[in-house]
Amino acid sequence: MLKLLIVDDMRIIADGLYELFSEDQRIPLEVHKAYSAPGAFAIMQDRHIDIIVTDIKMPEVSGLDLLREVKQRQPHCKVIFLTSYHDFEFAREAITLGGFDFILKTEGDARIQDSVYQAAERVLEERNSQALVAKAHAQFRLALPSLQREFLIELLQGRRVPGNERHEQFRALDIPLHPHKPVYLVIARIDRWKQSMTWSDRALLLYSVRNIMNEYLSPKVRLVTFNLDTSHVAGLWQPIDSSEETQETGKTYRFFYGTLETIQHSCRELLQLHLSVILGSSSLWENIGDRLLRLKFLLQNGIGLNHELLTTEEELMSNRNSAASPTADALEAGVFLKLAQFSSLSGLLASGKREEFLDLYENLITTVKMAGDHVGLRLETLHFLAHLFLVYMNRRQLIPAISEKFGLEPILNIKPALDWTIYTNYYRDLALYLFENVTTDQKNHSDRLVQDIEKYIVEHLHTDLSLTRLGEHVHLNPTYLSRLYKQITGKGISDYIMETRIEKSKLLLARQDKRIHEIALEVGYQSGIAFTRFFRKIMNVSPQEYRDMQQER
Repeated sequence: MLKLLIVDDMRIIADGLYELFSEDQRIPLEVHKAYSAPGAFAIMQDRHIDIIVTDIKMPEVSGLDLLREVKQRQPHCKVIFLTSYHDFEFAREAITLGGFDFILKTEGDARIQDSVYQAAERVLEERNSQALVAKAHAQFRLALPSLQREFLIELLQGRRVPGNERHEQFRALDIPLHPHKPVYLVIARIDRWKQSMTWSDRALLLYSVRNIMNEYLSPKVRLVTFNLDTSHVAGLWQPIDSSEETQETGKTYRFFYGTLETIQHSCRELLQLHLSVILGSSSLWENIGDRLLRLKFLLQNGIGLNHELLTTEEELMSNRNSAASPTADALEAGVFLKLAQFSSLSGLLASGKREEFLDLYENLITTVKMAGDHVGLRLETLHFLAHLFLVYMNRRQLIPAISEKFGLEPILNIKPALDWTIYTNYYRDLALYLFENVTTDQKNHSDRLVQDIEKYIVEHLHTDLSLTRLGEHVHLNPTYLSRLYKQITGKGISDYIMETRIEKSKLLLARQDKRIHEIALEVGYQSGIAFTRFFRKIMNVSPQEYRDMQQER
C-alpha cells in the first residue's frame, strides 16, 4: 500500500484532499495530512512516504524548502505542487529540484487525482526497476554462502526434498553438486578452543579452516563447505569426473582422504588449531541426514585419545565390529539415528500445520515400530514427544485444561513396558485437540479484532480514522491490518467506514434537528462542501435533497 501525504496551511484544502483520497477506490492509499512543513517532517520521521501533495507557498517553510528536505530524507518520494498563481519561476524551480508535477488549484480535483495516479505508477515502476533488481541480485550473491548453508543444513537434518525440487534449489543457490548422484560427507571438528577467544575470533578461524579445505580439495572435487555449528565444519563433495565410480577405493576418494592429513597440518601450523576429521562413505541425498548423525557419533566415540583423529567411517565401523562393540550393533541397525529428521515436529505444531504434523508423526511411530522391541529407542521417543508437547502447552498456559481433559499421566510417568499404542494414541489425540483449539482461538481472536475495530469506528466517526490511527488502536501495522480485515470480513476497512458514515448521515438527516454542517462534523468531515460531495457520490442526491425527501414521507 502506497503512502500519500497532503500538506497545506489552509485546513479546508488539506482536509478536503485528505477526504478525497481516503475515499478513492482506484488505488490503495494510506493517506496522511499536515498543515505545515514541520508537521509533514514529523510524520515522515515515523514512516516512509511515497507521494506528497503540497502547497508551494506556506509560512515558515515553503513547498520548495520541503522538497529539498524530502530529497535528502526520502529521495524516491514524488512531490506534487499546488499553487493558486501562475508563477513560471516557482514552477521552473520546482521541476529543476525534482518536483513531479505543478498544478493550479483551480484545475480541480480530477487533475490532482490524475497526477497522484501517475506518481503512484512511477513509484511502482521504480520499485521494479532494473537498478533495484540489479542491487537485489548483488545482495543475493553476497548472501549466497549463508543461503547455501541454510538449505544444506536442512538436508542434513533429515528434510525430505524430492529430486526435482533439489535440482531446482541447487541451480538457484549455485550449489556445484549433482542433485541426483551419490554424495560424500566429511566433518572436521575443532578439538579445543582457547578460552580467551571471542565469538568473532572463532568465526574467523572456522572461515579459515573452510578456506584451507577449499584450497587443497576444490581442484579435484566438487565441494561445498559450511559451518555445522560453532565447533564443526562440514563438507559435501563429489568427484569432478562423473564417470568415476563412487567407491571408497576410487582414486578421487583416496586423494581426498590423503589430503585431509595436509589440511590438519596446515590448520595446526597456520591457525594453531587441532582438527579431528572423519570421512564418510558415499550416500544417497535422501540418506544424508542419517550419514551426518552416524559420523558425529563415530567422531565423539573415536579411537585412542580422540584428539586430532583422522579416519573414515569404514575404518571406525570395522574397528568397532571387530571389538564386538554394542554401539556398533546399534549403529548398524540405525535405531537411534532417526529422531533428528523429526525435529521439525515442534515447528509444525507451533505454526498450526495440522496435516504436515500428523504425516510426520505417523512416520515417527512407524520408524519406532520397525526397530522392534527396542526399549532405548522407545524411551528416547517418548521423552522427545513429552518435551515437545510440554513446551507447547506451557507457553500457551494450556496445561491445566489438558490435565482436566486428557490427564498428564502418559507424559509424567513414562513406562516403556506399557502398551506402545497407549502412548501413540494419547499423543495423536492430544495433537488433534491442540490443532482444533488453536483454530478456534485464532477465529475468536479474529472476531474480537473485527468487533474492536468496528466499535472504534462507530464511536470515533468524527475523528481521524486513518489506517495509521486504527493500527495504533489495535497495535498492528496499518498495511497488515488492512489485509487482515479484508481477509476476515471480505471487504476493506475504508468500505466499512464509508458505509457507517452514510448510515449515520441518513439517520441524522432524517431527524431534522441538526444543520448539515453539524452533521458533516459528526461523521468526520471538516467542511460541508466535502460532506456534500461524499454524500452525493454514494446516494446520487445532496444531503439537503435527501432531507427534503424524508420530510415528504
